[in-house]
Amino acid sequence: RSGFSQFDCGRIDVPSAISSNPAATLRKRRRGSVTYRRNAEAPAALVRIQGVAPLSATVWECDRLRGNLCGEVYTAEAPDGVGTEKYDETAVAMTGLLSYGTGVPFNRLEVLQGGMGIPLPAATQWDLVNAASQKLEPLYEELVTQAAQGEVLHNDDTTMKVLDLTKEQVEGASAADESQPRVGVFTSGVISTKGERAIALFFTGHQHAGENLADVLAKRKVELATPIQMCDALAANTAGDFTTIVANCLAHARRGFIDVVTDFPTETQLVLETLREVYRCDADAKKRGLNDPARLELHQAQ
Repeated sequence: RSGFSQFDCGRIDVPSAISSNPAATLRKRRRGSVTYRRNAEAPAALVRIQGVAPLSATVWECDRLRGNLCGEVYTAEAPDGVGTEKYDETAVAMTGLLSYGTGVPFNRLEVLQGGMGIPLPAATQWDLVNAASQKLEPLYEELVTQAAQGEVLHNDDTTMKVLDLTKEQVEGASAADESQPRVGVFTSGVISTKGERAIALFFTGHQHAGENLADVLAKRKVELATPIQMCDALAANTAGDFTTIVANCLAHARRGFIDVVTDFPTETQLVLETLREVYRCDADAKKRGLNDPARLELHQAQ
């Protein structure tokens, strides 16, 4: 259960009925000698949660009057702060967050909003986030630049179905390799870590994870040390013109032995038991809160 202190929402103070004159009230109720205390740090909290649509709306009905002689229409001015845009910045941000942050498709949100009586067509949602993304382009470019300076970079990709590709996108993919035009579409994930900071980047297009990582590392400062690249052993993850210290994913390697353990129990036993000690050592390092150099020392010592 979540305590009321975890709720980041509006709060209403409810004063006690006896707080104005506690002594008199207690005497009237014949409670005897009672000390009145109010612990402001731990009030008796009542939490009430209501269900609402992800995007809410308010309709301002401004009176309109027409002059009998001049015929001119006079419209009442909306209150201050109402603004002139139908969709304010919070509506745009919530639409983008629902789609790209929590995986709610535009069509599904359209159905939900319609059922709540606040229509929000999928086409309108796209127009809103597409226009807002252009304003965020400088921030995106800075994130890519900062990610390029990371100490450890993880990358991988998966196939992605795009319903509609422009003619320029298809021609661009074919121009990359005229002998074997690439028609597949992939979403690559690149996670850059440096200390406690982590930056996640996603790229959808015809390039593989290694090619997208090359574009990121092109923004890396030349004076920095060679970064560590964490990925599985798929060739697509290292395809591209860049230099890294490749550290292939041990979990993927172990999984390969797990898949055949029933067919080759004796052959896989040595590998799995050896890896078990590696995982135990790493768990001990994390439990102690060791930094990367100390963690490496512990592995090497054991």
